[in-house]
Amino acid sequence: MVDSIPALLLVIAVNAVFLQLYFGPLFFVPVEVLGQRTAGIAIGFSNLFANTGGLLTAYTLGVVKDKAGSFSWGFIGISALCVLGVALSFLLARMRTRALAAVRQSPPG
Repeated sequence: MVDSIPALLLVIAVNAVFLQLYFGPLFFVPVEVLGQRTAGIAIGFSNLFANTGGLLTAYTLGVVKDKAGSFSWGFIGISALCVLGVALSFLLARMRTRALAAVRQSPPG
Protein backbone atom coordinates (compact mmCIF):
# COMPACT_ATOMS: atom_id res chain seq x y z
CA MET A 1 0.00 0.00 0.00
CA VAL A 2 1.57 3.22 -1.16
CA ASP A 3 0.36 6.80 -0.94
CA SER A 4 2.44 8.61 -3.56
CA ILE A 5 2.13 8.36 -7.33
CA PRO A 6 5.88 7.80 -7.94
CA ALA A 7 5.93 4.95 -5.42
CA LEU A 8 2.81 3.46 -7.00
CA LEU A 9 4.40 3.61 -10.45
CA LEU A 10 7.51 1.91 -9.09
CA VAL A 11 5.42 -0.90 -7.55
CA ILE A 12 3.57 -1.37 -10.85
CA ALA A 13 6.84 -1.44 -12.81
CA VAL A 14 8.40 -4.04 -10.50
CA ASN A 15 5.21 -6.10 -10.66
CA ALA A 16 5.21 -5.95 -14.46
CA VAL A 17 8.75 -7.33 -14.58
CA PHE A 18 8.01 -10.29 -12.32
CA LEU A 19 4.49 -10.98 -13.54
CA GLN A 20 5.55 -12.81 -16.68
CA LEU A 21 8.37 -14.88 -15.19
CA TYR A 22 6.07 -17.88 -14.78
CA PHE A 23 4.97 -17.91 -18.41
CA GLY A 24 7.97 -19.72 -19.91
CA PRO A 25 7.97 -22.60 -17.41
CA LEU A 26 4.19 -22.85 -17.67
CA PHE A 27 4.56 -24.09 -21.23
CA PHE A 28 8.02 -25.70 -21.08
CA VAL A 29 7.78 -27.94 -18.01
CA PRO A 30 4.82 -30.06 -19.24
CA VAL A 31 6.64 -30.74 -22.53
CA GLU A 32 9.84 -31.59 -20.66
CA VAL A 33 8.22 -33.88 -18.08
CA LEU A 34 5.24 -35.38 -19.94
CA GLY A 35 6.47 -35.36 -23.52
CA GLN A 36 4.94 -33.74 -26.56
CA ARG A 37 1.96 -36.10 -26.87
CA THR A 38 0.38 -35.31 -23.48
CA ALA A 39 1.76 -31.84 -22.81
CA GLY A 40 -1.07 -30.14 -24.71
CA ILE A 41 -3.70 -31.51 -22.33
CA ALA A 42 -1.65 -30.45 -19.30
CA ILE A 43 -1.11 -26.96 -20.71
CA GLY A 44 -4.82 -26.71 -21.50
CA PHE A 45 -5.77 -27.58 -17.92
CA SER A 46 -3.19 -25.12 -16.59
CA ASN A 47 -4.69 -22.40 -18.76
CA LEU A 48 -8.23 -23.35 -17.69
CA PHE A 49 -7.41 -23.09 -14.00
CA ALA A 50 -5.38 -19.90 -14.43
CA ASN A 51 -8.27 -18.16 -16.17
CA THR A 52 -10.83 -19.53 -13.72
CA GLY A 53 -8.67 -18.27 -10.86
CA GLY A 54 -8.39 -14.85 -12.46
CA LEU A 55 -12.15 -14.60 -12.83
CA LEU A 56 -12.95 -15.85 -9.33
CA THR A 57 -10.27 -13.69 -7.71
CA ALA A 58 -11.72 -10.51 -9.21
CA TYR A 59 -15.24 -11.48 -8.13
CA THR A 60 -14.09 -12.52 -4.64
CA LEU A 61 -12.14 -9.29 -4.20
CA GLY A 62 -15.34 -7.35 -4.88
CA VAL A 63 -17.34 -9.45 -2.43
CA VAL A 64 -14.71 -9.01 0.28
CA LYS A 65 -14.65 -5.25 -0.38
CA ASP A 66 -18.44 -5.08 -0.07
CA LYS A 67 -18.44 -7.04 3.20
CA ALA A 68 -15.37 -5.43 4.83
CA GLY A 69 -15.81 -1.92 3.47
CA SER A 70 -12.31 -1.70 1.96
CA PHE A 71 -9.98 -3.62 -0.31
CA SER A 72 -7.39 -4.21 2.47
CA TRP A 73 -8.56 -7.69 3.49
CA GLY A 74 -8.87 -8.75 -0.13
CA PHE A 75 -5.31 -7.65 -0.89
CA ILE A 76 -4.06 -9.40 2.26
CA GLY A 77 -5.79 -12.57 1.05
CA ILE A 78 -4.25 -12.25 -2.41
CA SER A 79 -0.84 -11.71 -0.79
CA ALA A 80 -1.29 -14.87 1.28
CA LEU A 81 -2.18 -16.80 -1.87
CA CYS A 82 0.96 -15.46 -3.56
CA VAL A 83 3.11 -16.66 -0.66
CA LEU A 84 1.40 -20.06 -0.88
CA GLY A 85 2.11 -20.09 -4.62
CA VAL A 86 5.81 -19.44 -4.05
CA ALA A 87 5.94 -22.27 -1.49
CA LEU A 88 4.19 -24.62 -3.93
CA SER A 89 6.65 -23.59 -6.65
CA PHE A 90 9.51 -24.94 -4.57
CA LEU A 91 7.59 -28.16 -3.99
CA LEU A 92 6.84 -28.51 -7.70
CA ALA A 93 10.49 -27.86 -8.57
CA ARG A 94 11.49 -30.79 -6.36
CA MET A 95 8.82 -32.98 -7.96
CA ARG A 96 10.06 -31.98 -11.43
CA THR A 97 13.64 -32.85 -10.53
CA ARG A 98 12.56 -36.30 -9.32
CA ALA A 99 10.42 -36.90 -12.42
CA LEU A 100 13.24 -35.95 -14.77
CA ALA A 101 15.68 -38.16 -12.86
CA ALA A 102 13.27 -41.09 -13.16
CA VAL A 103 12.92 -40.51 -16.92
CA ARG A 104 16.71 -40.42 -17.36
CA GLN A 105 17.18 -43.64 -15.37
CA SER A 106 14.50 -45.66 -17.14
CA PRO A 107 15.65 -47.76 -20.09
CA PRO A 108 14.56 -46.53 -23.51
CA GLY A 109 11.78 -48.36 -25.20
